[in-house]
Amino acid sequence: MSKIQLCLTLLLIALCPNIVIACDSLELLDGWVKKPLPGTKYTAAYFSIKNNSHGTQSINKFSSDQFKKVMMHSSSTNSEGITKMNPVSSLMLLPSQILEAKPGGIHLMLSVKKSELFNADQLISFSASCGKNSSWQFSLPMKSP
Repeated sequence: MSKIQLCLTLLLIALCPNIVIACDSLELLDGWVKKPLPGTKYTAAYFSIKNNSHGTQSINKFSSDQFKKVMMHSSSTNSEGITKMNPVSSLMLLPSQILEAKPGGIHLMLSVKKSELFNADQLISFSASCGKNSSWQFSLPMKSP
């Protein structure tokens, strides 16, 4: 990298304090996974996470070896009382922001594996992707509805 490129890069970083950073600044405050009822194909995970950095944090994907698929969703209810789930492509957390994923709002939709059996209080491991080569591992307890 030339001196000019280095100077421009440092200037850009200085002028953009909300630059997206690595996952290691995330802190799990609370959370749980709803134990799937027998025969159901989906369940949900809820959590509170905090961005402890001085920059904006983006989570692009969640995964878990214990589920076929993990999808980010947001629930909304229209004026007629009909609730709809919409896919969410990423979650953005501003510096020091706490994101609460809860029933009726943002949550993780989990596709259950046919062969997987779950127990109450079982720990479910997740990985969150925050960009190229940056991930964050955390676990949530399974709880009966």
